[in-house]
Amino acid sequence: MDTVLTVRGLAKTYAGDGIDVLALRGVDLDVTSGELVAVMGPSGCGKSTLLHLLGGLDRPTAGSIALGGARVEALGEAAWAVLRRREIGFVFQFFNLIQTLTVAENVELPALLVGTPRAEARRRCGELLDRLEVSARADALPSRLSGGQQQRVALARALVNRPRLLLADEPTGNLDSTSAREVVSILRQLCTDGHTVVLATHDPRVAAAANRVIQLRDGLIVDETRLDTGESTAAVVSSLLRLEV
Repeated sequence: MDTVLTVRGLAKTYAGDGIDVLALRGVDLDVTSGELVAVMGPSGCGKSTLLHLLGGLDRPTAGSIALGGARVEALGEAAWAVLRRREIGFVFQFFNLIQTLTVAENVELPALLVGTPRAEARRRCGELLDRLEVSARADALPSRLSGGQQQRVALARALVNRPRLLLADEPTGNLDSTSAREVVSILRQLCTDGHTVVLATHDPRVAAAANRVIQLRDGLIVDETRLDTGESTAAVVSSLLRLEV
């Protein structure tokens, strides 16, 4: 399979009150097309920092990031903004929907921002809302939706420009267990359909849906586990819980 993402020696240091904080200390990672890779670890281990660097929301102190073979870590903010709109989809724990726009308007907006004709943006929006089973709420404001429905809309928005890579930062962290299972099932199906997902989570039940789990601790990868080995979900969750100890 094609390599979508290549990371080498990625490091990030934040300046504190006279003390530098090493959030990442040299991460190497390769992600291939169609993979679902989960990044696990305790709070403060660098999960969100890693995703923010991969999506250009923050800049690395050292190391390289290549998307589809092209180096991107040194891009300026304007170039990163274009890349995010066209190549990288984001899903966050707290949805980040625009509360004054309807569901359909939230989903269509990223497509319109890259110059997609309005009719095409509307067609893509309709297809995604149908697929994610929220088309009946297209004209509703986000405040009228459940958490699970809002996350489905956030997924549709992230996918409307057909990105090469989807980054999901604790996408189930604000959902009840039923909605969380539904979102995880959607992410799995997206990868089956050829999308590539890097997912940060603290929940072994969520990580169990991945092809691979990367364990971060103190800014370093300390373990990597392949999960597409035919083991039962219960056995996978059990093994991931042991990693958290």
